[in-house]
Amino acid sequence: MTAESHKFEYRGAQFAVTVDPNTAATTTNAPNLRVIDGTWKTWFLEFDPDVPGISAIRLRRSVSSSGGQHPSGNLNATQSGPIEGYMLMASSEGNLYRIPGGYAAVSRLYTDAQWQYQLAEWEASL
Repeated sequence: MTAESHKFEYRGAQFAVTVDPNTAATTTNAPNLRVIDGTWKTWFLEFDPDVPGISAIRLRRSVSSSGGQHPSGNLNATQSGPIEGYMLMASSEGNLYRIPGGYAAVSRLYTDAQWQYQLAEWEASL
């Protein structure tokens, strides 16, 4: 099988990734995000705080001891929904932020000054 499009939901935030489920790294951790579209239904999104940048964020297939899809199965919409009305945002430096509900995370590059200004705006809105 070759790479295919997957659409995921994590804590209320949806994102699309092109991934080959046959060659993706694996984990036995239970899935923590919902598969909206895609053949492999059990995935685990992890963050390594010791790795700088966006490479700290990894998408791994959740597998059973036999290598199949994890027995916990795909999350439903409630299980993968927002926590207390917040969404997840990952910066290009690999930092994770909770964004107030109603805000959209836009994929773009920020200067240091722009990023600090944006963070201050979000803090002020809490």
